[in-house]
Amino acid sequence: MTFINRFLLCILTFSVIIPQVSEAQKLLISPSEIDESGFGYTKVIGQDEEGYFVLLSNITLNYSGDRMGFRSRKYKLAYYNSNLTQKWSIPVNATKPEAEIEAVTFFNESILIISSEYVKSDLKLNYYFSTIDKEGVISGGENSVASFSQISGEYEKCRPVISTGRKMIAITTREFTSDNQQKLFAAIFDSELKPVKSVTGIANYAEKNFDLINFALTDRGDVGILGIHSEKIKALSSKRTTDYILFTASVSESQLKETPIAADRIITGLGLAADNINDQFVIAGFYSDVNSTTGSGVVYGKLTLDSTANFDLKLKPIDGEKNIRLKGERNAASGMSLIGYPIERIILRKDGGAVIVAEAAYTTEYSYYDYFTQSFTRREEFHFDNIAVLSVNYDASVQWSAIAEKEQVSIDDDGVFSSFCSLLNSEEMIVLFNDNLSRQNALIPVKISNTGAVLRGKPVQGSEGLMILPRSAKQVAENEILVPAIKKRKRYLALITF
Repeated sequence: MTFINRFLLCILTFSVIIPQVSEAQKLLISPSEIDESGFGYTKVIGQDEEGYFVLLSNITLNYSGDRMGFRSRKYKLAYYNSNLTQKWSIPVNATKPEAEIEAVTFFNESILIISSEYVKSDLKLNYYFSTIDKEGVISGGENSVASFSQISGEYEKCRPVISTGRKMIAITTREFTSDNQQKLFAAIFDSELKPVKSVTGIANYAEKNFDLINFALTDRGDVGILGIHSEKIKALSSKRTTDYILFTASVSESQLKETPIAADRIITGLGLAADNINDQFVIAGFYSDVNSTTGSGVVYGKLTLDSTANFDLKLKPIDGEKNIRLKGERNAASGMSLIGYPIERIILRKDGGAVIVAEAAYTTEYSYYDYFTQSFTRREEFHFDNIAVLSVNYDASVQWSAIAEKEQVSIDDDGVFSSFCSLLNSEEMIVLFNDNLSRQNALIPVKISNTGAVLRGKPVQGSEGLMILPRSAKQVAENEILVPAIKKRKRYLALITF
């Protein structure tokens, strides 16, 4: 059984197997630094039975900034063996000279390069696939695999979406057709990269007030896109109305249908997942209710993809015993409302429930006058605090809740060393993060069992002074995480085994 298949089995059984907590930990650091001048950003994107694929770029690879530098971005790909020794490193270019690389991902046991070419005379956007194997051999990319027509406005860099069972992959993008309208596109392919279908849709919202926040794809080819619309109540007011909208198309449909997430509460965070067993899309998150004693609750909904297209939405408050301990002065004004907890991950349970993973994350900006330089200086402060994990039932009631406490603050660095990476197996979820963003840093693991028990582990042995880049990590085996790390200003790969 491959690691991917074992990992999918872990997701289905996470909530029903008794945990066996182990304290065994092992840290392996690459024998040589990652010495790629001009390519300062690193991300682990895939693995096979013999080693690991690592992507490098001259621009950040975090999703929040991944659309920057469409034409100025450069890529390199490196392959490391199981001992973290680099075997080769090659530049990554589009095989068609006129095309630009839009995404590099790992699919079907090889690196997949997605590039595009806009043909202005035809108002057509063409996409191309090329692959790289573990020997560094590039193939394909000469012929178009998908085309979107009547593209006359500005369009967004594509987002690849892979189904949970890795049987399908989709290219999604959007065109800003006017001040108050956007056009959505998706092209779906099977595991052999053969076209399955294309879908389009219209979002009648202004670009400045609307964004796409989550994408999901089922193993049979149903596509779901979650959007958020936020607008000021009054021109000079800081208060805003926020609405969530779900766009879906079943495997037999060519048009995306719009489903507003209508609720009589203020939804403070929402995520999307694909349910392959029941052919549904699942949304889960939190709401705020200032008029209730608990102040917060769970939103849980399912949209069936058959002819009825039934949308079942549940809202239920979090009772006192299971309410989450929120940390930080920013929550004082909101009471127990789960404000500022973006949904990081939704793990579907086979009994119809789900596990919601969220992190308290926010940014603050301030400026001051520097009398030495006689100018104003602007600062951006990044906060990544507690990790909340809730196991919720089909009716939105909370079965158990857990929290991994942490407090990370940094300035003007995009929070690159903050947040966490996670490992999921059949017994528990393990979250790993930097404990002290300085030379005295150590890596802290927190284990959360499938019954909600929390065990904060000791620092990973040998991790003193090592700072990982959590959002560039990848789970590469049932009990292993591979992550880029910095030590004494040099880049390495770190393999942590639990």
